[in-house]
Amino acid sequence: MKQQSLFLVVILILLLSSSIWIPAQEIIAPGGDYHTVVNGSLTYTLGEPVIETYRTENHVLTQGFQQTGLTVATQVKVPESPIGISVFPNPVSESVRLNIDRENISGLEYHLLDMNGKLLMRHGIEGKETRIHFKGLPPASYILKITEHGKEIAWYKLAKTLN
Repeated sequence: MKQQSLFLVVILILLLSSSIWIPAQEIIAPGGDYHTVVNGSLTYTLGEPVIETYRTENHVLTQGFQQTGLTVATQVKVPESPIGISVFPNPVSESVRLNIDRENISGLEYHLLDMNGKLLMRHGIEGKETRIHFKGLPPASYILKITEHGKEIAWYKLAKTLN
């Protein structure tokens, strides 16, 4: 009888302790980082499912996990390059507009590459606004590289969607 009572007490303690114990949320992810600035911080993890999206007039914040349908336009600009470039829309269905905010555009070219680095298009930029057509290209991610006299000054990651 004493052994049964001890067994029941141990079981009761285990049941109570397991109901009180709350495991921390964990994720094994391929990447992520944490950044702080004066007005706040940003933590992100790659490979998490989406929880919630907040929208204001000027901002969209999607927090949570695994944003598989989310495509982020990425631009890297050489710091000493005083050129304003905008590329839109992204994602792309038929074409994108490449706008250059500079008077002298001589020597500027764009290069469209697939994600393996294969050159698909290369053209000189002849005006402040250039339209780049994606018709005939399959839905995928592409890199748009801007060069000036052969020197890379900016690149963008673009997503081509179904027409």
